[in-house]
Amino acid sequence: MMRPRRLLRVLPRLVAVAGLVLGGIVLAASYRVVLGRGWFLRPAGERLIQGWMRRLALVLGMHISVTGTMPPGASLVIANHISWLDIIALNATAPMSFLAKDAVRAWPLLGPLAAITGTMFLRRGSLSAMNRGMEEIAARLRAGHRVTLFPEGTTSNGSTVLLFHRALLRSARMAGVPLQPVAISYRRGRRRDTIVPFVGDDEFLSNLLRVLAAGPLHVQLVVCASSLVDNGNSPGLAQAARRSIIDALAPEVGERAGREGDSPVAEVQGEKEVAGGAMR
Repeated sequence: MMRPRRLLRVLPRLVAVAGLVLGGIVLAASYRVVLGRGWFLRPAGERLIQGWMRRLALVLGMHISVTGTMPPGASLVIANHISWLDIIALNATAPMSFLAKDAVRAWPLLGPLAAITGTMFLRRGSLSAMNRGMEEIAARLRAGHRVTLFPEGTTSNGSTVLLFHRALLRSARMAGVPLQPVAISYRRGRRRDTIVPFVGDDEFLSNLLRVLAAGPLHVQLVVCASSLVDNGNSPGLAQAARRSIIDALAPEVGERAGREGDSPVAEVQGEKEVAGGAMR
């Protein structure tokens, strides 16, 4: 529990975050009225969401740097997953949609905002829901949009890259688009950040308060140089995608992940279990 004096210090920024999120919900609802239900896939909607994410990142103290260039057009972006901040960092960089577990709908403030801005939700433990999720992702990809998955299916503390679930990666083959691996890392000074990771029994509000109290945060996104094409070998594709991200995060992450093994498919439970590929 945060001490009262420390809470008072972060209160102005907490109010700013809450106000920005509430304002975003109102603005998104207005755009939906004017542009229709799929407003978030229109150029004006994508620009609004990306600009809003950049402002939110600024209020949260995030300084985002990007190595590489996100290719234009439709692609299935796959990234390692450390925190709910991953979504803000990625969407501030380029327009994209996300997949989240159904429980995210109930998150305070961010749940309604995620829903109204086009996040796709997946009910875990259901084969029919998984199939519907793949079809929905493939439909957006076919329409020329970028969709992001976190194939670890859970969050890690950033010191390694967990094994990848392969099921939802098939949506890229269904749509005929490439996979684009992106590596995410967080640092304060020269050290890997240990406050941001949203793992274990952590709660959203307590994690948010710690992030606000910790001060400026450097976020590094590495867009891997080579996109990947699904030729029908899903296990091999998952392994190649994970290896690309590990190499981008080397040396310390790559070395540790290499010792833990490079099995292409994850059917294991991580620190925060979610449906394979869904946002924590």
